[in-house]
Amino acid sequence: MSEKSYTAYVMLNVSDPDESRNKIKLLIKNYKGFIIRSNKKTRTS
Repeated sequence: MSEKSYTAYVMLNVSDPDESRNKIKLLIKNYKGFIIRSNKKTRTS
């Protein structure tokens, strides 16, 4: 899932805009961290 569609998906599932903005920031941080971790895993194996 691309980051934009991921963000849109999160926004659709949170009614309060401020809360969704905070959730999106957190999720994108986690999402990027997850990608970096999975990239490292594939490189080391």
